[in-house]
Amino acid sequence: MLFVEKLLSKLRTLVIDTGERYVPSGSFDELDATHTTNYIFAKQFIEGKVVLDVGCGCGYGCEYLARSGAKNVIGVDVSREAVKFAKAHYNAGNLDYIVMDAQNLAFKDRLFDVVVSFEVIEHLYNAKKYLFEVHRVLKTDGIFIISTPNKKVSSPCFKKAVLPFHVKEFYPEELYILLSQIFKAVNILGKRISNEEILMKEQEFRRSWRFKIISRLSQYDFVRMLARLLPLDIKQIVTGAGQLRLKPSDFELSTEYVKHSPCLVAILRK
Repeated sequence: MLFVEKLLSKLRTLVIDTGERYVPSGSFDELDATHTTNYIFAKQFIEGKVVLDVGCGCGYGCEYLARSGAKNVIGVDVSREAVKFAKAHYNAGNLDYIVMDAQNLAFKDRLFDVVVSFEVIEHLYNAKKYLFEVHRVLKTDGIFIISTPNKKVSSPCFKKAVLPFHVKEFYPEELYILLSQIFKAVNILGKRISNEEILMKEQEFRRSWRFKIISRLSQYDFVRMLARLLPLDIKQIVTGAGQLRLKPSDFELSTEYVKHSPCLVAILRK
């Protein structure tokens, strides 16, 4: 019976471990800070608040916020497998998970004090509908914190995003214009790696022939489809991606880094 349970758990992990969705394997403090620093940054806004995490993935961030002072946290994700994983691995008494589409939030108006949504907007075909939905469920004085790749760094000079799961990536100016159409106050920060050794390796990879070839091939639809289907291990061999465990101290967020940082983080007020 134990063998069957382990096998089912492994199969669920394979279903959600596409290389795009981060599948954690440990407590929040043990995870790669590439995925946790946004939640650590959001912590300052959630004390005693009702929080919604749109596109919560496997739940590690929801549990962190729930245990870091939030009154209640609800995590929603379109993936049933991710929500199952979250419920099984990252729980708290003031935390719940629901399978839900980010573009159709089944909540009443002005319900949440804070909404967070990290690395979601670039996956959506209707970004405006998603933003209007978040605006609708956010309280009048609410805060929305969002993150997304900076196209200037992640997919420079290419029409389509290099990563095959991304529908649309944004330049900083483009993102600001879009968000300003819906939210009255928009402040965009850049998140960059401050660890010089790791930063140099990242920059070397982006200058390499490997990255240039991958970037050009990614513009073909059949290559993008194949890349979505390949096992993660094979993708990492092709891309040369490592298994670095970055720490929160390896990152910095500032308005000074917006132009050249790989990740944009925006703080929005309704």
